[in-house]
Amino acid sequence: MELLDFPRRFSSLVNPVKIAKNIKWRYGASISNSSHVFVVGAPRSGTTLMFTIIGAHPSFASIDCETFFFVPRDNFNLSSYSRLEKNKNIEMRDIEITLEDSKDIVEFYDKLASKILRDEDKVRFLEKTPFHVLYLKYLVKHFPNARFVNMIRDGRDCYRSNKRLADYYHKPLKKATRLWRDSIRARQTMGKHSQIIDVRYEDLTHNPTETLERVMSFLGEDFYPEQLDPATYSKSTIFRGDKGHERLSQPIKPTSIGKWKKDLTSDEIQYFQKNAGKELVCMGYEILD
Repeated sequence: MELLDFPRRFSSLVNPVKIAKNIKWRYGASISNSSHVFVVGAPRSGTTLMFTIIGAHPSFASIDCETFFFVPRDNFNLSSYSRLEKNKNIEMRDIEITLEDSKDIVEFYDKLASKILRDEDKVRFLEKTPFHVLYLKYLVKHFPNARFVNMIRDGRDCYRSNKRLADYYHKPLKKATRLWRDSIRARQTMGKHSQIIDVRYEDLTHNPTETLERVMSFLGEDFYPEQLDPATYSKSTIFRGDKGHERLSQPIKPTSIGKWKKDLTSDEIQYFQKNAGKELVCMGYEILD
């Protein structure tokens, strides 16, 4: 998937030198020794919620936005880092200098993470980009000491949640179905892996304490009960005020589970099940006739 996806995403780059530079920057990358944490999973699967409650732990510093750092793109286009500048008050000149001083994308990421950790006096870096689940094989290889929290949720509930988003974020049924299916498949190709923990959104919302204790144990960190206090985890500015993320300031409850049965049309349900039914069954979700 990775190698096939890369040329497609770089189809807008006409300059062959630029393409070659990006490929070398990515596929000739070094191996990191850092113990970062990545939260991944299909969009609307609970990645933001998990990100905020892990981020409420005193050891972690993070960027309160989705970085798309390891999604194939033009890594030398400074405008693609504008969200980092706005989010963490990182000067664009600092990004430019770090980019010039780094020999590959992994080193660049590590250097930016180290700067944020120093500035905030924290010890571990946390990042959340749902699409990174599609590049798990690459990330696991280049970050052997990192840990990955993969969120799983009934894809029909993911799509139902997606429908409530503003037009800019909303994905049509066909694309949303394919993305959920491909996210599940990307995780499945990795098999059981010591660096990856799978967390069901349904488990997190039904049993938040037990689930988070398991996650923090996997990360090698202590569990703090206040991580589950909305007054603590809602301090994150990620998507603050955005439609579809209002519940991030509320206690964790399973109120949205299974709402696809009521809110999706029969045509939407049938389409999703026809095109991602195998993955739904594999994940233990029921199929409606």
